[in-house]
Amino acid sequence: MTIILFGDSHLDLHKWADRPTLAGDSFCSFRQIVDLSIAKEASAVIAAGDLIDIRLPGSGVVMFVREQLQRLNKHGIQFCYIQGQHDYADPPWLSSIDQNTIHMDKKLIEIEGIRFYGLDWRRSNELAEDLKNIPSKTQILVAHQVWSEFMGEGRSEGSWDQIPEHVKVLFTGDFHETHVLKTERGLRVISPGSTNLRKVNENTDKFVFILTRKNRQWRWHKHKLQTRRKLKRTVMSADDLRHFKATIGGALDKLAVELADEGYPEEIRKPILYVKYDATLDCIGDIMEAVGDKAHLFESPQKYNKRELETEELRFRDELVRKGVDAVLERITNFSDDLRTLAKRLMLAGSDYVDELLAIRRENGIEDVTLDSLGIASEIGAKTRQERNTVIAEHSRRYTKLEQMKALYLLEDESMAGYCSRMRKTKHRKEIKFDEDEEDQDIIDILPDE
Repeated sequence: MTIILFGDSHLDLHKWADRPTLAGDSFCSFRQIVDLSIAKEASAVIAAGDLIDIRLPGSGVVMFVREQLQRLNKHGIQFCYIQGQHDYADPPWLSSIDQNTIHMDKKLIEIEGIRFYGLDWRRSNELAEDLKNIPSKTQILVAHQVWSEFMGEGRSEGSWDQIPEHVKVLFTGDFHETHVLKTERGLRVISPGSTNLRKVNENTDKFVFILTRKNRQWRWHKHKLQTRRKLKRTVMSADDLRHFKATIGGALDKLAVELADEGYPEEIRKPILYVKYDATLDCIGDIMEAVGDKAHLFESPQKYNKRELETEELRFRDELVRKGVDAVLERITNFSDDLRTLAKRLMLAGSDYVDELLAIRRENGIEDVTLDSLGIASEIGAKTRQERNTVIAEHSRRYTKLEQMKALYLLEDESMAGYCSRMRKTKHRKEIKFDEDEEDQDIIDILPDE
């Protein structure tokens, strides 16, 4: 028995109005969800708000939604939903499009023995009372809110502490990042994230969740969608520009072949290329010419000189310390104390992290390591942050602790800063790790009634 759950599909014709050829992402992801539901012979599909991007969608969006819901109806799959702030309407759009759908707002619905309760998006002054009144038989709450635990107190609408203790799972839309957490009191919180890229700085990995029953036990799975890929490059010097022009065409061609081999839908094969560049270089024409029509180019001019960049790096490192590097490390994974100490050293090393890495390796009995032996001495300055870190991590396999840090170093600075900001405002919670399409070993503690 299977139930498919997701959130924030934001169905629209295209996200960026000034880029009409960058289109089809939201439709492609939703079509994959319907395909998955049919292939898994799901009993139901549950959407956690913002299925549609705006409250007055165009006819093309309405027709697409109707076609996909009809596919589910044909296979006897029930579609249940709540509304988010983007698609909130009275009466709801989905019920107007297809009367077979179930609007879950303030309804206790039993599916395959599990009792779900839904709440449409609420303003903060309405949410507290409605959370108090969640029926005692509720096992999974489906909601769409700005929670303080994700976004901090300043702009939040509610807190997980307001959710009654009889609720075992909160499945929540609104936050466009994918997280699986467990609070101190045992509430499991699942934020599926958006199903397609809504901002250029978002993570391109997007997921839906599958709830399956085996031997009277329910297990969560995470299924990765095929979504448009994104590459990042930085051009801050004449040498950077020469390297960019010499390599970007080949990188994009290689990616195109990989996506075709993986069976990516044609409409999302053309990637996004995000380029930060020094505005004083007057290089945007060269960048555009090198990229051509192989990618959707997003440019970000940086008005920094070298000295300002170095100062900004110091400021960022100081900010990490101020907001709590230890909290960030604990937020990402359950490091042991010695591993956390090593990771902290690397995080605070800034542009000197290669030297710091070598020092750590020597301290742990690996004396025969030089930059030349790592194979990066001649090209370290030309590689992007992610490329450099990948090379270093790949050559660090003799030291298992450093191998465990690989994921930490592939995080972008923007993501790290976001983790810092949120952790400063939140309570301690445990992040649960999921492998795509693999069973979670932490079994959900709800069983259907006899």
